[in-house]
Amino acid sequence: MNFRTSSLLVSVMLFNSCGNPEAPLQGAGPPREAARPRRERAGNASEPVASAGFSAVVALNGADGSRPFGDVLASGGNLYGAGSEMGEHGGGSLFRVTPGGSLTVLHQFRQADGTGPFGRLCDGGDRIFGITTGGGMHGNGTLYAIGHDGSGFRVLHHFKNGDPAGGSPKNGPILVGRQLIGTAFHGGVRNGFAGCVYRHDLDSGKTEMLAELGGEAGFHPSGSLLFHDGWVYGMTSDYERKEPDAHGAIFRLRPDGSEFKVLHRFAAGDGHPYDCLAASPDGWLYGTTHGTFSNPEEHGSVFRIQADGSRFETVISFSGCGQRGGSKPNGSVVFSSDGRFLYGSTHGNNQRGGNRPGTLYAIDLKSKTMQVLHVFDGGTNGATPMRTPVLVGSRLFGLAAHAGKPGENYPDGHGLLYGFAIPEAASLSGGLPLDASFSGH
Repeated sequence: MNFRTSSLLVSVMLFNSCGNPEAPLQGAGPPREAARPRRERAGNASEPVASAGFSAVVALNGADGSRPFGDVLASGGNLYGAGSEMGEHGGGSLFRVTPGGSLTVLHQFRQADGTGPFGRLCDGGDRIFGITTGGGMHGNGTLYAIGHDGSGFRVLHHFKNGDPAGGSPKNGPILVGRQLIGTAFHGGVRNGFAGCVYRHDLDSGKTEMLAELGGEAGFHPSGSLLFHDGWVYGMTSDYERKEPDAHGAIFRLRPDGSEFKVLHRFAAGDGHPYDCLAASPDGWLYGTTHGTFSNPEEHGSVFRIQADGSRFETVISFSGCGQRGGSKPNGSVVFSSDGRFLYGSTHGNNQRGGNRPGTLYAIDLKSKTMQVLHVFDGGTNGATPMRTPVLVGSRLFGLAAHAGKPGENYPDGHGLLYGFAIPEAASLSGGLPLDASFSGH
């Protein structure tokens, strides 16, 4: 099915773009068998919305996947996402959604493919690249490629926790030239398999460790990477460490693995960085921290850092209630075309029951204020947005991992894809003040 719409082709502001769309794919191994006929169904875009501007575009039903723990990819007039659980074989699914809410299942994951598709999808022009967190030959996930129409699925690499190139990835790769570069949660040969940066060559099919993490660089990266001005930037979370000074770090390196440097170590009270950095037109790199499990009073933050690491600032610290933006952002941020506004989500909101259901927020860097755009209701309009929304024209699209339509063994629903029409800039001025350390736009 070919679908084109001008509204999705206007000003797609994707900080997680994977570049080089002309490069053809020459992956490892033969293509899978011809794809089965796609199952399409209508969405629920006409259902009542929770607040002005918000719409539940389409809810997952379990058969087409559940618990979408990832980002939305906007490509060719369509939206792409993955359900990390359920599906036909129990290993999750990859799907395509039109702006009108028509969902097409492109691939149903099984053990041999890898299970639990997770995190970011990377648009390579003629293919989409992604990862699974489990399954595959060694049970530690896979790196895969698939056509935008669901054809030509193939596994490019089987991760293994004991290999230097790592295992159990938690987020998708970026494309730099003919190299897929990503992070593995476990990997390396020292520091107790602290995680690593890996590189997969699309021409040779070889996957190797690009940089070993651990020590000052931190342990266990869970986010994707950013390629900016010739550098690859990443973060570690230190989430599984018990040391009092273990809060993660920001690092950068060249695409060939050289000039590795730690730019910043997070301190107590900062929280743990969970996703990736985003490059702003103002020359800064922005990101979020998640808060900590050990201290329920830490709800995460938005921060920014100079590209060389020379200066670090907290933009805003979340307080946990909906009016203050929510709690514990898992995703990064996305910018308006002029760089004045940044948008993001949190997956918690104590005002409505612990870690659910989450918020959408906007930050005006010029007026140094933040506004809550939407508080998820935990019902048919979704809950727990886990990653970064994408800005397409004047609409945000993202995935909520919970709620939606209730199903068997999932009384709180399987999750959904949502949309939000951003108000005019004038109505976003004013709001809550940002952190006192923030120097402004």
